[in-house]
Amino acid sequence: MERFRKEITQVLRKEIGGKAGLASKQIGELLELPTESAHGDFAFPCFVLAKAEKKPPQTIAKELAAKLKLTDNIDRVEALTGYVNFFIKPAKLAETVLKEIYDERDAYGASDRGKGRRVVIEFSSPNIAKPFGIGHLRSTIIGNALTRIYKFLNYQVTTINHLGDWGTQFGKIITAYKKWGKADFLKGDPLMNLYKLYVQFHQEEEKHPELTDEARQWFAKLERGDREVRELWEWFRDVSMEEIRGIYSLFDIHFDHQLGESFYTDKMPAVIDQLKKLGLLEESEGAQIVRLEKEGLPPAIIKKSDDSTLYITRDLAAAIYRHETYSFEEMLYVVGTPQQLHFQQLFAILVKMAHEWAKECEHISFGHLTLKESGAGMSTRSGTIVFLKDVLDRAVELADDIIKEKNPQLENREKVAIQVGIAALIYADFSAKRRKDVKFSWEEILNFDGETGPYLQYTSVRIRSLLEKFSGTLTDKVDFEKLGEAEEQELIKALGLFSRTILEALEEREPFVLASYLMRLAKLYNKFYNKYRVLDQDGEISLARVLLTFCTSTTLDVGLNLLGIPIPEKM
Repeated sequence: MERFRKEITQVLRKEIGGKAGLASKQIGELLELPTESAHGDFAFPCFVLAKAEKKPPQTIAKELAAKLKLTDNIDRVEALTGYVNFFIKPAKLAETVLKEIYDERDAYGASDRGKGRRVVIEFSSPNIAKPFGIGHLRSTIIGNALTRIYKFLNYQVTTINHLGDWGTQFGKIITAYKKWGKADFLKGDPLMNLYKLYVQFHQEEEKHPELTDEARQWFAKLERGDREVRELWEWFRDVSMEEIRGIYSLFDIHFDHQLGESFYTDKMPAVIDQLKKLGLLEESEGAQIVRLEKEGLPPAIIKKSDDSTLYITRDLAAAIYRHETYSFEEMLYVVGTPQQLHFQQLFAILVKMAHEWAKECEHISFGHLTLKESGAGMSTRSGTIVFLKDVLDRAVELADDIIKEKNPQLENREKVAIQVGIAALIYADFSAKRRKDVKFSWEEILNFDGETGPYLQYTSVRIRSLLEKFSGTLTDKVDFEKLGEAEEQELIKALGLFSRTILEALEEREPFVLASYLMRLAKLYNKFYNKYRVLDQDGEISLARVLLTFCTSTTLDVGLNLLGIPIPEKM
């Protein structure tokens, strides 16, 4: 479709180039994609010319449509309610789009947009000594999808899992372990037992406030490198990483670096010294702060009165280290919306420190994810957190029940159930824009007929099953005139928008854009498939429809892979 956009832009430029200050690039950007086929394949709005021409847009559209010279690819031009609508010749549209997909295969939609540019993406970032909560699911799968999209567009991507392995919460866990833990406490389910200790600490803290000071003292010992405390902390970290690695394996997620907050402890003194030298650090009630009133933000605490550090101190050290190490052009932090103030303060301080690259740092925020069937909140302290492992187990269990009902003889049923459960969770997340809160129910997200991950998987498997029945070869000459039905043309136009959709998903940092496109594509194909026979038709028609089916399969599977949705071989 981009080829036709450029061609129409050139046709328009010859007549309106320079008018209303419009250059070729602006003309191309103004071209719209009509929602109704009756309004053509592209539409140019003449409203932007009305002021310069001193005429109504409807009049300009009629005059412009009459002047434009058609090309071999443009079938006709019509004026309608202030728009000039362009209709591409159906056979030309089919030939251009389908040949490109067939030739490029798994690389269809890729580009060199990011060539020579490095982006650092921080995502997932769970806390150690606590089971992986569903609250970290969104960061994990949004970050993974963005990583795949950036790589597909040839960016050099460095992924970082910024583990929450430092801070006063470890003083609390150590206090709880010392008071209520036993020698064999961490056997069996060590991570869950650590979590229970953490919850117990907060319950006891309400009755015994002095526990807060005790926890601070233990963390202070950890920061000073006390051997006993350090060994306990390392033990907690090791048992945590074992479970975390299992979850990433299920989602096929890989990190270049898993650097916890602790990695930056020896880098914080230099940052604090630099803040002092720049005159940005001042004392307030015993704490060291950076004032941000001019930026419209509350002051940021860099060091507490007991000399312990905070998230922002470590994040400052991490940001500077990453730029020195990776020389990135962009750095994305995939972290929930509640941390918005934190990142506003972080970026503002980096700018004050004269780090120009701070302007290339971006907070990719997202809303909460909850289960409709669960009225529980998400607070780790209160002990009502929803664990991702429990959610995954439930998703797989329900998926397996559905598979047993629909296809009890399916081979590798357990593996497919896992793939279906994961797809259900991922698409449920991407079914809404990331800044919105997401609430889903098992019945909805595991529906094979609704707008769900399993529906996309089933469509992919169904198409590939159809292609396996084709005994011919697609290298034979295809007559693209045979793809003139309305449903075929709608599907072809959708396929032609794939490249632009990926770019839009990147520019908006929004997997929802790609997810909604894939759902529309799957629905269009199923509409076509349910109305027309692909095989056992006239040879030329069948060959053309098989090519259309192959190109749909290719595009759908590329898109699913970019979102991190697994594709079963059979369902």
